[in-house]
Amino acid sequence: MIRLDGIGMSCGTFKDIKICEEFIHKISKLWPRWFEDEDRLCMQFIADVMKSMNIKKYITVDDLYTLSLGQKQRIMIAEILAKKPKYIILDEPTTMIDSEGKEAIYKIIRKLKKQGYGVICITNLADEILLADRTLILNNGTIEAEIKKDELIKKAYLLEKFNIRQPTLLKILTELNKNKIKIDLKEFTVDELVKDLKGRLNNEKCN
Repeated sequence: MIRLDGIGMSCGTFKDIKICEEFIHKISKLWPRWFEDEDRLCMQFIADVMKSMNIKKYITVDDLYTLSLGQKQRIMIAEILAKKPKYIILDEPTTMIDSEGKEAIYKIIRKLKKQGYGVICITNLADEILLADRTLILNNGTIEAEIKKDELIKKAYLLEKFNIRQPTLLKILTELNKNKIKIDLKEFTVDELVKDLKGRLNNEKCN
């Protein structure tokens, strides 16, 4: 769930508040407060937000209710970004979203991190651990463990301890590490792993 002005936004609330149709209307009201008379900067900011979320094509469709949940989530995140927050809290942002929609949200989260936003993601999906710089495992409101990104392989056992399924990519890296094949990934993505393995294979061929 994503919260906007303290209101929880979920699949069931889309139709009631018509958030998709109101997106352009709302941010057009917000921009004078930020940029005053600098119209050009304002319109560029709005265009940049829409481009970064890859949603411009969705705004122009006739029936926004036909959009997938993943597409609507992107529009909601864009509306939040239009308010220029420092921190964004995402509560299970990929629940009920297909694999393609999940990957789109993951890319957005990575982009937001690179742009300097503080992103707090509450999730019960193990794969989303790989997005975090720091993971806190909670149990009945108590912090049971903390895992930093560079400790994921070393502390993977903590996931099993608390009955959390290890992400497939982390399992692969853990097994490789057990066999003395150490791979250091920055983003923990499949593409990054494939690139590393290809480089190793090419080096072996050259030798």
